[in-house]
Amino acid sequence: MATETDSGATRRGLRRPGLASRRIPLRLNDAELAARHGEDRKFVWSLARAFELLHAFRPGQGPLGNAELSARTGLPKATVTRLTYTLTQLGYLRQSELDGRYQPSPALLAIAYPVLANIGIRQMAQERMQRLADHTGASVALSSPDGDMMIYVSACSSSALDALLLDIGSRVGMTQSAAGRAYLSSLEDDEREAMFEHFAGRLGPDWADLKPRILDSIAEIRERGFCYVDREWREDVRAVATPIADLDGTTRMALTVGGPAFALAPEQMVEDFGPRLVHLARGLSRAPMR
Repeated sequence: MATETDSGATRRGLRRPGLASRRIPLRLNDAELAARHGEDRKFVWSLARAFELLHAFRPGQGPLGNAELSARTGLPKATVTRLTYTLTQLGYLRQSELDGRYQPSPALLAIAYPVLANIGIRQMAQERMQRLADHTGASVALSSPDGDMMIYVSACSSSALDALLLDIGSRVGMTQSAAGRAYLSSLEDDEREAMFEHFAGRLGPDWADLKPRILDSIAEIRERGFCYVDREWREDVRAVATPIADLDGTTRMALTVGGPAFALAPEQMVEDFGPRLVHLARGLSRAPMR
């Protein structure tokens, strides 16, 4: 499933990421890494770039060569070549014998699985999320922050229609997604302001239009427990979302109900799905640790 960085049109005159360039922003580019860690002698730049390189791969887009990875990440091709060689030797990338391009190896799952297994609320929420998906005829997802994106760690979909199913590992941007805005609402004021400064630097002129809409969503969550975002992340999708904490009480995440705009009426989203989502989140937050 496409993410906000490579999806279709956004509304209200915003530029669509990826039209002018196929570059995929790193979670932290070299300038941002330098600002944070330029004086830190313990910081290993090659390790950081290797992890950021892995973010250039996207579901359904197939293998990538060194030139493509360089274009997508903005890293020099010589750097990319060394990184892909090392990651291949370690078994985290596989290189095609036909064209020499690379794709992620299943070995990466060994790194990811302990992360998923340690998200306590994920296991407890699955059955209840599926019941909500069946009731709404939509998709229900649990997501966690990943830089300035939200990454899906659990997802359920109704079989009633071709709902928007985001697989585990899919990412959506914080600024135009209901999930992202729900997460931002859970931050302390200083944490949220730091994120806003980051968005302003990355989004440029678009930020002036986006910021008031994010603040409106945050106010909406404080008033009724959830926000409703209509066709901003993608022009054919609407969603409601609410913040939720993992069972440790500190890890902040988001629960979302979303689906095709043609199948989900705004009144239905606001009057039925949103309150049910808040009820689910509150029930899970009160659940005892296992």
